[in-house]
Amino acid sequence: TFKLRKKDFELDSIVEEAFELISLQANNRNLALKYMRGKKVPAFIYSDPDRLRKLILNLLTNAIRFTYEGSISLSVRVASFGKRKEKALKFKVKDTGLGMTVQKQMTLFKIFGSSSYSRETPIQSKCILHNLLLIDA
Repeated sequence: TFKLRKKDFELDSIVEEAFELISLQANNRNLALKYMRGKKVPAFIYSDPDRLRKLILNLLTNAIRFTYEGSISLSVRVASFGKRKEKALKFKVKDTGLGMTVQKQMTLFKIFGSSSYSRETPIQSKCILHNLLLIDA
């Protein structure tokens, strides 16, 4: 079973660790790495630091893979969602890569995009991310 190992930690330190791990790849392509934390984002959060680091690394490595010049920016802000306006952290990666057409973007997260996924996989993933990034505001 999947279990989060939540604890208090400093968000910036997790981002810095992720940037350190990809800095060689970024330097090889002369890419600038940028990080912006929104004013309302707490410095310390209660979540699973290992899972969050893995999530951030995944986003950044995908950006590096398709960016050959320029920069990659990671931003995080507090976002509200749901009927009860729960607070969560929203991570966004922006790069100067080639990008993709709207048609290809629409197929990225299709439920049946791969035969190895079951119907439950997208819902389960959303729950994991929801639990990982939910914060007290």
